[in-house]
Amino acid sequence: MSGALQKAEEEVVQTIDQTVKNIKSNVNEVKKDVEKNIAEKVDDITKELEKSAKSLEETTDKIGSKIDNTSQAIKSNLEEASLKTEKSVNDAVKSGEKLIGDLASEAKKTFDSAEQKLDAKFSKIGSTADSTLEDVKNGLRHF
Repeated sequence: MSGALQKAEEEVVQTIDQTVKNIKSNVNEVKKDVEKNIAEKVDDITKELEKSAKSLEETTDKIGSKIDNTSQAIKSNLEEASLKTEKSVNDAVKSGEKLIGDLASEAKKTFDSAEQKLDAKFSKIGSTADSTLEDVKNGLRHF
């Protein structure tokens, strides 16, 4: 019996060895599958992150471009408004200067005219006074 027992024992050992090898092989295959799946998922996540980063970069560029365009438009509008304001102020100053010149000219004409009229009146008064004085002198001589 010892030969049969030993043979049975060897068969059990072989079966256990084979089962352990099969388990190790299955574990290795599962491990490789898990590693492959993890690698694929990491690749997928990496690709999605790269797409997101590219999209974010494009969006950032678009926003930056819009900000640049908007700030340029604002700057142009401010410059244009500044030039228009400066022109309006210059026009107003010129208009004011002309108005002051016109008013001064009219005032001088009015003053000159009044002065001439006064001179004429005083001359007439002087002539009339002289004439009246002469008449009075002549009238007194008759007395």
